[in-house]
Amino acid sequence: MYEYTAADIQISSLREHIRKRPGMYFGDAQGGSGVLHLLLAVLADAIDQAMHGRHARVDIRVDADDTVTITDDGPGIPAARLTDLLARPLNRLHDAHRPPVGLTRDGDGLAICNAASTSFEVETVHAGTRTHARASDGLLETPLALSTTDLPSGTRVRFHPDPDIFRRARVPRLALTSRLEDLATLLPALTLSWSFTGTSAAVPGLVGRVLTEVPDPLGGVAHHTGDIHFEDQPVHVDLAFAWPAHRPRTKPHIRSFTNLQPARPGQHLAGLRSAIHTFVPRHLRRTALEGLVADIAVLFPDPNHGRQTMLRLATPSIRRAVNQAATLALHTWAAAHPDAAAKLRTRP
Repeated sequence: MYEYTAADIQISSLREHIRKRPGMYFGDAQGGSGVLHLLLAVLADAIDQAMHGRHARVDIRVDADDTVTITDDGPGIPAARLTDLLARPLNRLHDAHRPPVGLTRDGDGLAICNAASTSFEVETVHAGTRTHARASDGLLETPLALSTTDLPSGTRVRFHPDPDIFRRARVPRLALTSRLEDLATLLPALTLSWSFTGTSAAVPGLVGRVLTEVPDPLGGVAHHTGDIHFEDQPVHVDLAFAWPAHRPRTKPHIRSFTNLQPARPGQHLAGLRSAIHTFVPRHLRRTALEGLVADIAVLFPDPNHGRQTMLRLATPSIRRAVNQAATLALHTWAAAHPDAAAKLRTRP
């Protein structure tokens, strides 16, 4: 039996630990919730200060490129304290084994966010002193810059999630809005505002939406839109899907819509899965959907079908329509990207 000695113990910095074990801090770092947890970790520091009556306003802005800015009107952070927060060692975190899904204490959010962002910037005014720090990939670019100022106290944190840590680095707007609405309701004394700028808050088309989740797709995005005819009426199917070029071993992420309403994947997913399983060799079918991101929208154009439409959605007809559209999308994608198609058909 192997005997462990002191030589086998590796001491990691906070930055190293977060980048090696992001799931311990952000939950599902490979899914869309990881970036939300990162944002909430920073917001938690501001909320905790507000709960102690130290400031009354917090503003959150998410830019088109998913850069996040959180600003508050609190007392600011003393320079020495900021240095301590950014350089906080692993063993001084409030709870290094609990993802920051709620409101944390002790300023953990700044240290965690800095380690998990490609760019990180904090500017704070405290007692007439302005302190500014800028970091990249968790490392400070220059020493803290201090200057005197007449500006009111407060803190602004600006960061961009690292796509090497978060496979889906896009801030989930709907989930964030829901969480912020909850906080605004629970904390009526705090003015909490949020905004989304740029076009990525509402990406045009399913292809654009898939690209926000898979910025480096294998070959490109497979896409088809058009009417699929069966029985007595056409069904309009619009779908887009892609695999990351370096496919992770993660579950597929499928969004389904029926007549513009969110729907459980059900027959939509069954139709897509059937098309992909037909496209790849039999021995690769078990893993063919790993890492896949897809949006599937089915539309019955005749508004008179109301209840009849809803009943038909539960039938295999939807599966066949999606299967036909996905098959067309795959063959078009393979013709345009033969090397990517060959890789999909051979990689385990």
